[in-house]
Amino acid sequence: TTILLPNKNASVCNFSQMQREQIQMDAIPSNIYEKSVATTSKMHMTIESVIREYFSAIDGTRKDFSSVRHLFDALYHDDFILVLEDGTIRTRDDTRSMHAGYLSKGSEATLIHFRKIALGCIDVKFLIENELEYNIVHVVYSIRNNRAQVGVVNDSLSSIMKARCASDFHMWSVGKYQKYI
Repeated sequence: TTILLPNKNASVCNFSQMQREQIQMDAIPSNIYEKSVATTSKMHMTIESVIREYFSAIDGTRKDFSSVRHLFDALYHDDFILVLEDGTIRTRDDTRSMHAGYLSKGSEATLIHFRKIALGCIDVKFLIENELEYNIVHVVYSIRNNRAQVGVVNDSLSSIMKARCASDFHMWSVGKYQKYI
């Protein structure tokens, strides 16, 4: 097989089948779409792995919050807020206190599902149980810089869709979240 080389002084060269296949592979430009999907998947894999590690640390043994603080910090953005079903807004410090309470009671967290529902938005359902309570919690998180920035506790499909749409809207707008529900 002959191939013309793309220079001014083109000459004819003979290549073996293996060399032709290598040239063809090298000539294929990297696919921008595949890179974009890989980057997005990597982001969600990272947040998913942090969530899984954090929940596995809440394993039913009584412990001090300081033992999981590094995971909490990796999971929750500095500006994190949590919007409860009744519209109450909890800050990152409130969330940290709530989680410290779960740890001191010897709670166990079990991840039920983790789903990417939009670009920069995940749906997480988990079980928190201890001697005093058994709660299934369903939260839609908006992700910023690989950490949860806004969490909206959900009780229905419509509230999940509302949180997803709010995430999509705020992802493309400038500034902080102003209205969550």
